[in-house]
Amino acid sequence: MVWYSDVYKEIVRWCHYHYQDNLVGLAFYDPAATNQEFPRGDINLLLLLRTAPADARERYDAKTEVVLRNLAPSHKFVCRIQTVSEIEALAELKLPLLEIYLREVDIVYDPQGILQATRTTLNADCLQS
Repeated sequence: MVWYSDVYKEIVRWCHYHYQDNLVGLAFYDPAATNQEFPRGDINLLLLLRTAPADARERYDAKTEVVLRNLAPSHKFVCRIQTVSEIEALAELKLPLLEIYLREVDIVYDPQGILQATRTTLNADCLQS
């Protein structure tokens, strides 16, 4: 994955601008290595937010999809919005979705280290299996 291309940089800039203090993490992931059937695009973005109330989630999804489509119209985007508590629940329950997000990933924003710590735990769990 080449997250540092101009398209990827614009996506990161937009997410910082739009989500501001609610933004906790950004990662570009490749689900193909874990699950060939999982929906994916040319660019797969995991957007980790502090909060995303149910009533706001649809707006977040719709707005993010429109903006990403405009930033790079020649690419197919898949954007997954998760909250910190959702990622923690996925890790606690050891659900396969977490591996899809974090097995093949470029973490580009993670100031609190949440994504990296979760990835480290995921890797440790896989080694024990």
